[in-house]
This record gives sequence, structure tokens and C-alpha cells, in this order.
Amino acid sequence: MKLRNIITCCLMITFTGASAQQVSIHGKFRSLQREVKVEDISEFQYLRPQDKNPSVKTDSLGNFSIAFNLPRPGYYRIGRNVLYLTPGDKLKVDISHLNPAQSVFKGRGSSKNIYLRDTPFPKGGSYLESGKSISADPGTQLKLILEKAVLRKLELNRLKGVSSQFRVLEAARIKADVINSITSVPYYAPRKLKLSADSAKSYIRTFAALAQPTLEAYSRDLKDPRFLQLVVFRDIVGQVAKKQGGESQSRMIDWIRADSLVQVMRETEDKTKIAAFSDRLDRIKYPPYRLAAIQVKNSLLHYGNGDPAIDFSAIELSGRTVRLSDLKGKVIFIDLWATWCGPCLQEMPAFEKLKAQYVGNSGVAFVSLSIDESTDGWKKNVASRKADGLQWHIARSMLKDYQVVNIPRTIIIGRDFKVASFQAPVPSSKENLELIDELLGGGPKGNSFSIDGRLNRVDPKGILFLSYIGKDHRQVLDSVRLEDGSFHFDGTVDETTQANLLLSLAGHYTVKKNADQTDIFIGNKALVIKGADSIATAEILGDDENLANQQFKQKFGTLVKAQRSLLYLLTPDKRADTAFISDIRRKNQNLVFRQRALQRDFVLKNTGLMASLAVLRSYAGPIIDVDEVAPLYNALSAGVKQSIAGKQFGDAIKILNNIAVGQQAPDFKLPDTLGRLRGLDSFRGKYVLLDFWASWCAPCRAENPNIISQYKKYKDRNFEVLGISLDVANSKNAWLKAVKDDGLEWTNLSDL
Repeated sequence: MKLRNIITCCLMITFTGASAQQVSIHGKFRSLQREVKVEDISEFQYLRPQDKNPSVKTDSLGNFSIAFNLPRPGYYRIGRNVLYLTPGDKLKVDISHLNPAQSVFKGRGSSKNIYLRDTPFPKGGSYLESGKSISADPGTQLKLILEKAVLRKLELNRLKGVSSQFRVLEAARIKADVINSITSVPYYAPRKLKLSADSAKSYIRTFAALAQPTLEAYSRDLKDPRFLQLVVFRDIVGQVAKKQGGESQSRMIDWIRADSLVQVMRETEDKTKIAAFSDRLDRIKYPPYRLAAIQVKNSLLHYGNGDPAIDFSAIELSGRTVRLSDLKGKVIFIDLWATWCGPCLQEMPAFEKLKAQYVGNSGVAFVSLSIDESTDGWKKNVASRKADGLQWHIARSMLKDYQVVNIPRTIIIGRDFKVASFQAPVPSSKENLELIDELLGGGPKGNSFSIDGRLNRVDPKGILFLSYIGKDHRQVLDSVRLEDGSFHFDGTVDETTQANLLLSLAGHYTVKKNADQTDIFIGNKALVIKGADSIATAEILGDDENLANQQFKQKFGTLVKAQRSLLYLLTPDKRADTAFISDIRRKNQNLVFRQRALQRDFVLKNTGLMASLAVLRSYAGPIIDVDEVAPLYNALSAGVKQSIAGKQFGDAIKILNNIAVGQQAPDFKLPDTLGRLRGLDSFRGKYVLLDFWASWCAPCRAENPNIISQYKKYKDRNFEVLGISLDVANSKNAWLKAVKDDGLEWTNLSDL
């Protein structure tokens, strides 16, 4: 072979290899936005900083051309169009931003992207089409879902010129869409069919029973971690991972851990706290996920609270261009929203109410900033609400420095044009008043409260104690002597807060079993309390919060009394009677079921009350079942979730969401019966059964003989029991007595 031919051959191989790593897309982008952004929607979609996606400006007619290196095939998005791009693709396109069905694809790599035009929308419940495909009959509903899946599979089978990997991924998408559709029915069906509460429960119960075999089978099939590339698979990965094992489950759980951690970091404003996430990042074992999360951490450290605000341009309703810097010297409250965002629209009345409180104050500016893809929809929404003030519109891609991943989102800029709150509370949160007032120089206002009351037949030696968390999160214990039965309290709290009233005849504050006490909520309105000789049975007047709380406690208290009565039946001579114990257990389980149903019902009917958060915390207990509790927490109003207590509980859910089968057990330390601190870590290398119980819990005590039997059988084979007492305060003696009476030889811990 001649030298020139050898060189030519080498050049052809070199250039062929280079072009095979590139993707080129050119054509027209039909959108009001003048930028084409090729967004990575693989499992790294939100694990990486938001400025890593290739983009290019269009001309005035929407024409564009973009080429970029692509090391491997993957899923991307332009507007609402899902694309599957492969190294070497050369696409000529006519893309509709908002309507993928109208988009046109030609050239190398077109067939797979033509197929993807009909990809169902995960957030719309996939095959339910945002509630358009709902049947009044549960059986027909399941049939509709499965029929749509069959049709989609036939389309995939007819597809030519696509890789085997693409076929595998899309076949998995079909099954994931079925699971997503089934799990979305309980949300859409009651709303679209306008079912009553009882009818909705019956429908959901019937549908769940019919769909369960399909859910089980499809979940077991989706065991390849490559399916994390699919948006819909990531939406259901929590339930799918439970059905897997080994490396597949490990990789899925690692992604869940990384995704949750990135979300927590994005919601953390303090840079020192963000920097402290390094140890938790090290727990992410899969290197690509860990590296992506580290990149997010570094980007958040690069820009956040205290940094000069990065300027941007937006447009007003008139079409005039405005800049954030036009508002320099003012406190700037930015409410990010879109017409398609339900939670955003729910916050609109609160935003207008907050804005109204500063009418005439030239030191603060409220900016309603839409990131809608269509300005027409934005303008119509503003007009329908007759909203006034600063109504701006911007493309989300222009806000990449502000890491806008989720909305609603609030950003507050100080008078010095520095970021005061990168992740501020939503408009309905009462914290905003304090933040704005502090930035204006007026100092925090807080919520003042007052309580006036009278107990007609109380001992004049009695002292009434009020315990609550006051301003700046400080524990406050106030008291008044009831010489003539009347009392008055006042003070300031950060927000509507749960407080405790305790009547003591001992002359000092003491919490005993069956103490005369009641929980109330302060910081909303002035309260009036009327009663005879007990604070526990007194009537609390003044607001809906305490009225609803009282009504709930009366119903719940009846069930608790019935449960306690079972304990009195559990005499020593009855503990060996298995039939009796079985009957006690059955009755207790029925009471527990009714208690939990009552709690769930209260939370869902009173989503805007802080009392619902308190009930939910009690419902969750010390060991939170995230799958059960998270949906109830998410149903709470934005104002409740953004409260101090709401955020703390939300953070606990996020952290526990990372704990699952196969992961390292979190350590804890509690005092044992001798007061020595013992931790779970001290039992490393053993099989440990954690037994949560209490001296007052009849079913727990009834189970102790069974645990003792198993303990004696396996204690010499590296098996250990660790008892965790959930006894209430000042019940240490009752706990120690129960340990002795029941013969619990293993280590017992409690925070008493």
C-alpha cells in the first residue's frame, strides 16, 4: 500500500471516530424563547449543576444549528420534546416547543425520536393523561391502562433502525408508565369522578386489589439500574427498589440517596452547613453519582446567601425589558411561579396579601416572576386574577445562577443588592414578615398572644404553668397562681405554636402520669379559657385552630381510654392464656386502626392548621414510616410545611427517606437501666432485634414471653435483643418494674 493511501486511511479512521462522538441538530424551534437548550434528562438531570447543558441562540425566525460532543447515548429534552441522542446523530428538525406531536424529525437518528413524540407525561399520571383517561369502574380503569401499554408496545415492536439498548429502555418505560398510572389513580379518580369520601375509599380499595398483581410483577421485572435514565422510572424507583436485591438494589438506593441529598443541599441556605455535607456525600458509593453531587455542592458554595445578586433581564406585560438591578436600594421579594404549577397558584393569594401589608412602603418591591414557556398563558393568568404591581416574565435558562430546579421558589434580595435568602419561605409563611422587616431595619415583629381564663372551683393553692417555644426558639415556662381562679398570660412567639397548660397543686412544676394538662395553640388570636376545676376539660375559645384540636382530642381520648382499659384486664394469671392474649391483641389492633384512621382524617381535612402537623407527628411516632407519612406531610399547606416545626419534620422525613433495607443502620445512644449510655454500634457484628415497647402497652407486654423464648433459643448464636422503651416522662420506675416483672434479661434502653 502506498504511503499516501495509508495516510488517507488513517485520516478517514481518525475523522470518522471524531464525528461519531458528535451530535448535530439544525432546523427550526417554534417557541417564543430565543434559545434552544438541549437538557440532559438522564438520572443526572438534577444531580448536576444546572449550567451543564449545551444551548444556542436562535435567529428571529427560530432557526438554529448546534453540535456538541456526546460520549454515549442518552435521553435529552428540547422544550417538551423527549429525545434519545446517539453519537453520530445528524438531525434536521422542526420542533414545536409546547406540542411534541407537531414536531418533525429527519436524518440520522430520526426514527427513535419520531417514536418518542408520543411519550406519556409522568407528572400527568402517564397513561391517565392528567385525568382524561379515568373510568368510573375500577376494573375498566385497569383495563384501559393495560390496553394503552399494549398499543405502545406494538408501536415499539414495529420500530426499525433503532438499537437493542433503546428497545430495552423503552420496553421498561412502558412498564414503568403502567406502575405510575396505577399509583396515580387514587389521586385522579376521586377528583375527576367527583366522588364522596366514602365512595373514593371504596373505589381506591377495589382498584388497589385488582392492580396489585400487576404492580408486583412489573416491579420485579424492572431490576436493571440502567432504567434510572427514564424520568418515569425515577418517579417510582422507591417502590421498585424494595422488590430488588444485590447490586441492582444498591445502585438504585445510591441514586435515591444522592437525589435526596442534593435536594436537601439546594434547600440549605447557610454555606457553612452546605460545606458540612462532605461526610454524607462520602456515603454515596457509586462514583458518578457522588461526583455529580459534589459538583452541586461546589456550585452552591460558589453562590448563595451574602453574595452580590447576579443581575438578569426580564420583560413586563407591556413587553418592555426590565432588569433586577433597576430595583437596587430596595428589599426585593421575588416569587417564582408558572401557570402550570398548582402549588404556585395556591400561593398567589398569600403573595397578594403579603404585598398588601407593605402598600405605600417604597423600601420594598414585590416581583411576581413567571417562568412559563408561553407568554400568552402568563398574560391571561395575570389578567384573570387582575394582579397588579411588578409582573415579570423570564426564561428559566436565564436563571441558572439561581439554581431554579423546583417551584414555587422565593428569593429575597437586601437593600445592599446582596442575596438575603437564596431559598426563602413561600409567600404564605409568616417568617417572611420578619425577614422583610429585619431587612427594612424595623426588626422582627413576631406573633403576640394573650390568654385569659378562669377555673371556677379550683384550689387557690393551684399554680397554672404555660410551657412553649418563644422568640428565637427559646423554651419559656410561665406561671400564675390561681388565687381567685382567674389567670392571664401574654407573650410573643415566632409563629403559631403548640403550647402546654399544666395545673399543679404541688406548688411547683411537675409532669406526672394523669397530670391535669392540655395542649393549645398560641400566636394566632387572643384565647379565652373557661372551666370548672380542671384545665384538661376546660373550654378553649378564640380560633378555629383550638376548636378543631379540642374536637379531635375528645374523639381520640375516647379510643385511648378504651385501649388503657385492656391493660387492666391483663392480670398475671391471664398472661398464660393464649386465647385471652389473642383476643386482647385483636381488640387493641382494632383500636389502633381507629386511632390512626382518625389522625389521618384530621390531617387531610385540616391541612392549613398547625394542629394537623402536631397530630401528624404523633401519628408518625419515633420511627417514621416515610412511605406512609410523607404523603400526609405533602398534603399539608405550604404555610404549615414552611413553619419552623414543619421544616424540622420535613427534614426528618428527607433524612429517613435515605434509610432502607440493605443500608447501614443509623446509630443512636440512650441510657440503660443503670443510666449508662449504650448505642446500637456496641452490638456491631451481632444479629440485633430492636424491640420498641412501653410499660403501659398491653400488646407489647403480651409479646414479651414470645421474645424471651426466641432470645433463649438463639442468644448463644450471636443473636441479641435490644429493648427501647417509649414510656412517657417520669415513668422510669414503671419501666424498671416492667423490665423486672417480665424477666427481660437483655439490654433495655430509654431516654427517661
